[in-house]
Amino acid sequence: MFDAQGQGVAFATFRTEGFTSEFALWAGDYREVREVVVSSVAGVIDASYWGQVFPQAGLWFMEDLLMPFDSTYGPGLGADRRAVLAAAWSLYPQQHCLVVDAGSCVTYDLLSAQGTHLGGGIAPGLQMRLDAMHRGTARLPKLTFEAADSLLGLDTQSCMNTGAASGMVFEIEGWYEALSEQYGDLTLILTGGDAEFLSVRVKKAIFAEPYFLLQGLNALLEYQKSL
Repeated sequence: MFDAQGQGVAFATFRTEGFTSEFALWAGDYREVREVVVSSVAGVIDASYWGQVFPQAGLWFMEDLLMPFDSTYGPGLGADRRAVLAAAWSLYPQQHCLVVDAGSCVTYDLLSAQGTHLGGGIAPGLQMRLDAMHRGTARLPKLTFEAADSLLGLDTQSCMNTGAASGMVFEIEGWYEALSEQYGDLTLILTGGDAEFLSVRVKKAIFAEPYFLLQGLNALLEYQKSL
């Protein structure tokens, strides 16, 4: 939830199970909302639901919003990637930005200082790396990620955890170094569920607050309204 000046005033997360009823209950305290943006990378809830929860609000879907930056990317740039790029465009103008969104997968996107999305990459996230080790071998255990105390593991579990974590840290730093050689100074932005863990381990990274993606949605809405 953002005010008219673009400042965050409320933030909440919900589990998928029971979302519609729990969200409606939470939103009952915010009947004054005038604009709603709906963005999803999974299933989409029918528009009538949002109209019932926010009967006085204008309703926007992510696919209706124009991007305020150019893109050389082909069709299919995900809603989550568009949103974090919009946040970088809004909060770090006229800077080369490497936006790293570390969630189930980790995505890399480069936004030029001139406001052009130059492309990126997608790789497995921390938990997905552990899951792949378990599924792809006969004896490696199924683990839930835990931060290792040392770069060098001393048993199978700690080796798997440090392998997943260190691999991602070195991967992010490798992307940063390679693109810095080509484009010069880069602002490295970390966001997503694993960003806080990574931010103290990745050099030169800016840790974006948990609602960085939502700031991007708000920036897209404000841009759309300005046209």
